[in-house]
Amino acid sequence: LMTTLAFTWKAVAMFEMLMFSPQKGAVEDISLKGHAALLAFMVAIFNFKVVLAFRNCHNIQMERVCLNAVPVVLIFATLVAWTQSTLGAAIEMLEEQKDQTKLAMYQKLRIVAGVGALGAGLCGALQILDPTVADHKLWGYHFLPSEGAFQILFAVLLSTCMVICLPS
Repeated sequence: LMTTLAFTWKAVAMFEMLMFSPQKGAVEDISLKGHAALLAFMVAIFNFKVVLAFRNCHNIQMERVCLNAVPVVLIFATLVAWTQSTLGAAIEMLEEQKDQTKLAMYQKLRIVAGVGALGAGLCGALQILDPTVADHKLWGYHFLPSEGAFQILFAVLLSTCMVICLPS
């Protein structure tokens, strides 16, 4: 339960931080629709992670797991499109201001956000199609598809963003 809550918090915090406005120097005021989307994502991802956690002990069928993944995928795709458009607007504004340092940083961050979205999709697919569930000999490696892949992806993306945003 605690890892699910921590994962949910990290995912929502990541989307909030990608709404950073270079003009204001602070996180933009997220509209009510934005908060509703983030709340819906939190509820959907929490529900999905709970279903994944209990699918072995309650013998939950793959169809039900996939049905619980649909809201997560749809809301995630919406949030990714939203963050990409926000970063694109920030890049356009920086091009007009001729601020090459911040422009280069935001262009790199946009690429990292896209790679992160692709990686998160692959990690989600790995969770759903977890090969350790079918073969009890692989149970010792269950951590990797259930939590480890996301944690590795998060650490790599966080480190990359920290390097990109280093003050020069």
